Amino acid sequence: HNLDGRLIGNAWALSQKHKFFHWSLEFPEVFLPLATHHSPLTVSGFDVILCNPPWERIKLQEQEFFASRHPEIATAPNKSARQRLIQRLTETNRTLWNEYQHALHDAEGQSKFLRQSERFKLTARGDINTYSVFAELFTNLINPSGRVGVVIPTGLATDDTNKFFFSHLIENKRLASLYDFENREKLFPAVDSRYKFCLLILRSPKDTHMEPAKFAFFLTNVAHLRDEQRIFTLSADDFNRLNPNTKTCPVFRTKADAELTKKIYERVPVLVNEKTGENPWGVSFLRMFDMSNDSHLFRTREQLEEKGFKLIGNRFVKDNEIWLPLYEAKMIWHFDHRFGTYQAVTDRSNTNLPSPSPDKYADANFLVQPWYWVHAQEVKVRLGKWRKGCFIGFRNVTNATNERTAIFSFIPFSGVGNSTPLILPNFDKAYLIPCLLANLTCIAFDSVVRQKHGGVNMNFFYVEQFSVLPPNHYNGGDIEYIVTHFLELAYTAWDIKPFADDVWRDAHEELRVIIRKQWEENQAITGGHEWNPPEWAEIAEDGIPLPPFKWDEDRRAILRAELDAYYAKLYGLNRKQLRYILDPADLTEKELEDILDPWEEVEDPLDPEAYARRVEKSTFPGETFRVLKEKEIRQFGEYRTRRLVLEAWNKL
Repeated sequence: HNLDGRLIGNAWALSQKHKFFHWSLEFPEVFLPLATHHSPLTVSGFDVILCNPPWERIKLQEQEFFASRHPEIATAPNKSARQRLIQRLTETNRTLWNEYQHALHDAEGQSKFLRQSERFKLTARGDINTYSVFAELFTNLINPSGRVGVVIPTGLATDDTNKFFFSHLIENKRLASLYDFENREKLFPAVDSRYKFCLLILRSPKDTHMEPAKFAFFLTNVAHLRDEQRIFTLSADDFNRLNPNTKTCPVFRTKADAELTKKIYERVPVLVNEKTGENPWGVSFLRMFDMSNDSHLFRTREQLEEKGFKLIGNRFVKDNEIWLPLYEAKMIWHFDHRFGTYQAVTDRSNTNLPSPSPDKYADANFLVQPWYWVHAQEVKVRLGKWRKGCFIGFRNVTNATNERTAIFSFIPFSGVGNSTPLILPNFDKAYLIPCLLANLTCIAFDSVVRQKHGGVNMNFFYVEQFSVLPPNHYNGGDIEYIVTHFLELAYTAWDIKPFADDVWRDAHEELRVIIRKQWEENQAITGGHEWNPPEWAEIAEDGIPLPPFKWDEDRRAILRAELDAYYAKLYGLNRKQLRYILDPADLTEKELEDILDPWEEVEDPLDPEAYARRVEKSTFPGETFRVLKEKEIRQFGEYRTRRLVLEAWNKL
C-alpha cells in the first residue's frame, strides 16, 4: 500500500511499450493445472511447441536503426565515421538523438535482464541473439512428455557463443534431431540465399524414445530428408571425441562422411584437448600483428626508402636497423612461402596476388615482396621465447567449398598479419616439426577439416579440435620418409634455410645421409642448385651443407601425392576410404553402403574408363574436393591428384 503510484505507472508504461509476457499468466491452464473433474491435467507445461522465433540480436544495430531515419548515417563507410555523424545529431536533430538514446537504453536494459535474471544461464552470453534465449526458454516450457519443433539458425549448434547450451542439449539427451538447410532455393524468399537455418526438434528429459540424435546438413529442400545417404546419428560420446572443447556440432554432408570421420577420431586425437589437458605437440597460438590496430607499426616501401633504407632481398636495412616483410594469408600455400607477391601490384585491395612463374620458383634466390614492412624488434617482442628460424602459419579465412580448406605453411622469420595466425610447437627435436606440418597439409587431414569447418573463419578453437597425429605416433621409418619428402617440398629458397638448419642440427647421422640422397635425386632430375648463397642469406656453420632443392612442378606433384598416401595409411584408412575422400563418385552403391567395411570391388579403380562410368552414374549428394577435381580436369584433362595418390598408395 506504500508503493509510489508513479513507480506503478512507469512499470505499466514499460509493460505496454515492450509487451512484457508472462507465460504462467497468459496460459494458467497449462502452467497452473488443477486436478478437478473439469481439468484432469496434473503436470505443468506444453505438450508441443511449434514455432519460428525471432532471429535478432539484442545489441542495437546502428545501421538498421538509421536506415529509414537517417540514410547518411546508415551508409557511412565505417564505424568511426558513423559515430561522428551520430554525435552531430545533438546539434542537428535533437529529436532523433533522443530516439536513438532511448533505443540504446532499451537494448541495454533487455541485455541486462537476460544476463542477470538467471533465467538464461546457458545462452545469455556474448552478443545475445533472441533465437538462442528462446531455444533455452522452450526447454523449460514443455511438460515431461512434451516436444519442441522450431525453425532456427544453425548457429545454435555450430557457433562458439552457443556451445554451453548445445553441450547441455547433447549431454542431457534433449536433442532429437537437427536438419540444416541452406536457403539457396529460397524457402524463405526474404532471407539471403546463403543463410543457414535448421529444423530443430527437442525432447523432454523424461522422453522414453531415447534414440541417438539425427542430423543432416547442407539440405536445400525438404525432399532431401528422404535421402538416407544424408541422414546420420551422433551420440554424446561422439561429440566428446569430435569436439571435446566446444561440444559444438560437426557439419557432415553425408552419413558416409560422419562414419568415416568418427572412425578417424577413434584412432587419431584432437590437437589440443582442453578437457583432459592433452597437448602432445605443446602448441601455442599467436596472432602477431593486427592489420588495423597495429597499422601504426607498418611502413611501405616508399616510406622506408625516404628514410634511407636499402632493400636487401625482401628486408630493408640501414646500419644495424632491420625492417622485416609483413606476410599476409594470400602470400602462402601448401609447402610454398612464395605463393603470392605484391611486386608490381599497385592496388592494396587486390585480393588475388600474382603467383611466381615456374622460372621464378626454380630460382632459389627469388623472394616475394610484401606491401608492408615491420621493425625486426617488434617481431621479436611478439614472438617472446620462440627462437626457431621459421614458424607455421595458416589462413584463417577459408571455406569448405574451396579447392583446399586447410592452408598451412612454413613462413620465414618475418612479421605476420592477423589473417595468418601462427602455431608455435614446443618440441625439442626440430626434425619432428615437418611431421606436424606435413600432417596439416595432407588430404586426409583436409577432408576432416572440411567436415568440421562450417563457416569462413578458421578460429583457434577449430584448429585445436582437428584430428592430428601426436609425435609419439611416428617411428624412425616414418620420420625418414616424411622429413626427406618435406624438405624437398619446403626448402626451395635460401630464406627458408634457417629451418633446414634446425632440422639438420637435430638429425642423427643416418637421417642426414638420407636427406643428402634425397637432394642428390632432386639434382639428378632437375639439375639442382649450386652452393652460391646470396648476400642476404643466413649461413650457419653447423647448418645444412646443401643448397635448396630445385623446384619442379611434376616432381612436386608426385612427392605431395606420396605424402597424401602415406598419411592416409597413418590415419588408418583403407583404399576404399581413400578413394571416397578423393572422389565419392568413384565408389559403387555397394561400396557406399558401409564406408567402414574394407570390402573392395575387383574392378581396378585406376582404370580411367571404369572411373568415368562410375562418375557418370553417380548421384552422390556431395563431393569433398569437387573444386580441386574440376580445376585439374580443366588444367590437365584428368583428376590428377586422385590418380597420383592412388598410384602412391599402390607403391606403399
